[in-house]
Amino acid sequence: PGDPDVLTDLGITQRARGDFAGALERFRSAQQLAPDHWQARFNEIVVLAFDQRDLEGAEAALSELEQRAPGNPDVSRLAGEVRRLKEAGE
Repeated sequence: PGDPDVLTDLGITQRARGDFAGALERFRSAQQLAPDHWQARFNEIVVLAFDQRDLEGAEAALSELEQRAPGNPDVSRLAGEVRRLKEAGE
């Protein structure tokens, strides 16, 4: 229960089952345990932007993630996808 990797994996599983609130809870728990666990923040953004269409929340989390993981190519790709989603007005 105290392993951020396991919590993130559980969150990914919950997301796949359509339990977005549960997934966010797991990702946020992982971040509380390990604030630099970029994968938990990354997956939080995926749920916020693509599953819940909470672009404002996704952008706030993305801004923090970009500061914590500068130069990370996965984060850069995600940022581009979130921006395209916002520009498309979805």
